[in-house]
Amino acid sequence: MSAKVFSCLLLSLFVGIALAEESPDTAPAKNSTAGVELDVSPGYEDAKSYVGENPTNIDVDLNTSFPQPNAVFDTRIPKEWFNWKQQLYKDHGVKLGFSYQSLYQKASDSLTGNDTAWGSWMLLEAKWDAINRGRDFEGSLVATLDWRTSIGNNFDPAAFQFATGSLWPSDFAYIDWGLWVPALYWEQWFKKDVFVFRLGQQVAPQFIDFFRFKDPRTSFSSGPFTTAPTSVPTPPPGLGLSFRWLPIDKSESYIVGTINDVNAEVESYEWDNVFEFGQFFYGLEFGYNWRRSRADFDHVHLLLFYADEKDTQPPVFPNEAGGGFKLAGSKQWDRLVGFGSYTYNTAEGGPFGVALANNSVNAGIAVLRPLNIGGEIGVGATWAEPIDGVTLAGIPQRQPMKDQYGVELYWKILLTPDLWITPGVQFVVNPTFNPSTDSVVIPQFKLRLFL
Repeated sequence: MSAKVFSCLLLSLFVGIALAEESPDTAPAKNSTAGVELDVSPGYEDAKSYVGENPTNIDVDLNTSFPQPNAVFDTRIPKEWFNWKQQLYKDHGVKLGFSYQSLYQKASDSLTGNDTAWGSWMLLEAKWDAINRGRDFEGSLVATLDWRTSIGNNFDPAAFQFATGSLWPSDFAYIDWGLWVPALYWEQWFKKDVFVFRLGQQVAPQFIDFFRFKDPRTSFSSGPFTTAPTSVPTPPPGLGLSFRWLPIDKSESYIVGTINDVNAEVESYEWDNVFEFGQFFYGLEFGYNWRRSRADFDHVHLLLFYADEKDTQPPVFPNEAGGGFKLAGSKQWDRLVGFGSYTYNTAEGGPFGVALANNSVNAGIAVLRPLNIGGEIGVGATWAEPIDGVTLAGIPQRQPMKDQYGVELYWKILLTPDLWITPGVQFVVNPTFNPSTDSVVIPQFKLRLFL
């Protein structure tokens, strides 16, 4: 059975089973955070603020897949759709979210003669709270149906790194893959809001290495700020186990851990690789949030990681086991948020073959709701030192190898309550694998429709 057919059958079965279930005896408490006028309040009834959880986390994404306040224009998807979503969850415990996003980039210099990247991404997310909804020992089935592709004769943005010769990707989310299910896992809580684990097909960056602007669909695009595959040997979607633990009651401290197969293959379900090779990515994160209100908080975390050498890695990519750590944090002053991180890494290549930096530093600042428009203006700078002698898929390295610098600037704008647009630009100085130039400028534009 092809991955596409399996994916469609899986989501059909997922929703069909959930619709056949009876609603639980007790409903969760109602959320009163109204953003626009609907027959019922936007968001799901049990929605939390999810401080300390990444914006691409499926739970977070589902709970924000409703019209948002402070848009430039008030046109919106008919409210009946969102009322139906609310009722579906109330009656059957099913959450649904759909989004379409696209990214266009154009580089001022290219090694290939093709200086444009354009990607398209459709995403259906679903969660079925199957047992004990809203109570201790809640259990849920979570899945995504995902299709990403390049448009026309352009690079897919995830591969644009090979055209620009950059040490890090200008984007790593828009990988060219067919219709499939990259996430399919069981989420099991023990004591409510204290300890949860997930087992199954997972996307590890959704759970570890928190950053409040870590959403390549609407905020930063460059690798150092999103999936960070350049300095953290991030695993591909595949079989894994993760957990989240808040060890002290009513505290903002947390511990997140994950272990994931590094030999997983995109568009397939090679779960037997775990038993055949036994090679993994390990991540353990210790974090703390100083929360003052729903969107006003400070944060710090330490991420420890290690990745085994990958048996299925193509020989043209670097492939050597290693690990390291990342220390990251942010501080908020009213509508200003400053952030920074330092990462040390010894893994060469990692599961995707592009973990090429030994040391890296990020720093920047964001202005929330500029001109009282939903979103933010963000600017971030990066310095990265390449691992000595490393190459990128055979691309010649600059001699001697130079540290790479970069700046990214963007404005995330809520154009309508259901549509984000984000113009931006990246500046890359001393691109490590591009000997023909000392700098590359990459203007970019992206949009995201969510409902």
